[in-house]
Amino acid sequence: MSSRFTGGDPPHIVGVTLDSDAVSVLLDAPADAPYGFNASQDNTTWTLSTSEVLEHLLIEAESVPAPLPTLVAIGKKSGTEFLLNLEHMTSLSLNGNPEAIKSLCSALAIQLASSHFADDLTVVCVGFGQDLDVFERVVYVPDVTTAIDRVAHQQRQNRALLGSSSSSADTRIGNGGDHWHPAVTLVPGRLTEEEAHRLLEVCDSSVCIVGHELSGARWSGRFDELGLLLEPIDLRLEPHGLSGAAVAAVAELATIAEDTCGMQGDMPSLPQPADLEISTPVLEPLSTEVEVRVIGTVDVHGAAQPFTSRRALDLVAYLAFHPEGADRDQLRAHLWPPDDPPSESTLANTVSRARKALGVDDDGKPYLPRVTPKGIYRLRPEVGTDVARFEALVSAARRDDGEQGRQHLESALELVRGTPFTGGTGDMYRWADFGLRTQIDCMVDTAAHELAKRCLEAGDHAGTRRAVMTSLRLVGVCEECYRWRLMAAAENPTEVRQIMAELLGLLKRENGQPEGDDLISPDLLELYEQLMSSRPLFS
Repeated sequence: MSSRFTGGDPPHIVGVTLDSDAVSVLLDAPADAPYGFNASQDNTTWTLSTSEVLEHLLIEAESVPAPLPTLVAIGKKSGTEFLLNLEHMTSLSLNGNPEAIKSLCSALAIQLASSHFADDLTVVCVGFGQDLDVFERVVYVPDVTTAIDRVAHQQRQNRALLGSSSSSADTRIGNGGDHWHPAVTLVPGRLTEEEAHRLLEVCDSSVCIVGHELSGARWSGRFDELGLLLEPIDLRLEPHGLSGAAVAAVAELATIAEDTCGMQGDMPSLPQPADLEISTPVLEPLSTEVEVRVIGTVDVHGAAQPFTSRRALDLVAYLAFHPEGADRDQLRAHLWPPDDPPSESTLANTVSRARKALGVDDDGKPYLPRVTPKGIYRLRPEVGTDVARFEALVSAARRDDGEQGRQHLESALELVRGTPFTGGTGDMYRWADFGLRTQIDCMVDTAAHELAKRCLEAGDHAGTRRAVMTSLRLVGVCEECYRWRLMAAAENPTEVRQIMAELLGLLKRENGQPEGDDLISPDLLELYEQLMSSRPLFS
């Protein structure tokens, strides 16, 4: 429907009915149906026959954002499923049997958490569903006050993204660009008048509220002995519902799937090596509000939320190292396998998740703005990288031969948490393979040599060791690093011998040779002989 809609404002869709013969779209006002749909006599219902070829529909829909992400089944009428568009109604007051209300809210939470009708969506469960936060979309909050803060934050993000756009459908139907991120807040516990009023104050077409006795809501659903009566459309339904045991079972199943497949959750951080006890820097020449850190496990310091989508994290990292920005084709080419390119909706979903996780600044401006008129996605300058900070610290150190310059180098090497660009799956950060990983390794190695030299000149032999060990963890074998290790150990012949034996063993394994004395450079052998006072290395 979204791909076929042309001209004028998009329709206001109340809901959808599903049966074995057709899909029917219920409108709140008459409108001409798009191609392929049959309109009712009063033009308030559009029907699409299930006889249409599904394969053609799937191809047509592949590049279209999900037009109705908050579409959710609330009950049946004469065996026909009725799905309500929560974005259209914005607020629904549930009244009557408390257990039926709780069961319906549980059913709505499960559906929305796993809905194929949505690209991106937040489901706020107030006072229930704590186990459901295993789902990427679900946020559990304990009370109404916390829920109000959460949805107010969601509103600020949406307004920053789309400004004065008044209709959620305007951003999706017939539009392949960015769209805002809807949220549905579910409150099965009975609300006070004050709580209902406060919730409705933060309710709009991007943040929908379904609450128990939500007085003042636009729509209402009353449970009685005949089922569920939905007003103002006077629709009587056999309501859906899930028991607490059923919700727990679904949450357990989702947890097992998560643990088995590794589809969600935070990525593990590499432990800090025990011997990298570098002092806290006195001064850092470069500071940003948000920092993408890649010298080790990739993460984002200062982000509003954890990155539950690894592809979104890959996207942010890519843009952080391409400040000029990138268009859709570039993102597809560099972030996805060439034999599995993303659809338009998948790409839009990934961008939306990245934007949501990065968050906004104090003025409500997103760190990942909307796509430019020229189709470019670009991070704001307030998003930096640990590599840029590393370079700035090294540059500052080279302008200062004194103690503070040495501290800058120590601060730079403190940023090294492990091998660059780790923590992702096999197809992530492929774009960094074209020189960036090697460039970072070289930067670290060079800075380590410089710090080792300065530490040795200052008589800080422990500092020399720490510096070169930082580099060796990245580059593996570096004669220059071993040279500084030998000089730092000059007063200990046993340690000198151990260092050279370690290097010899590494070179043998690396080159696949049983003998390795000819693999060490003459200069390093000469240094070793001097330090050992003619003690033989090869015996």
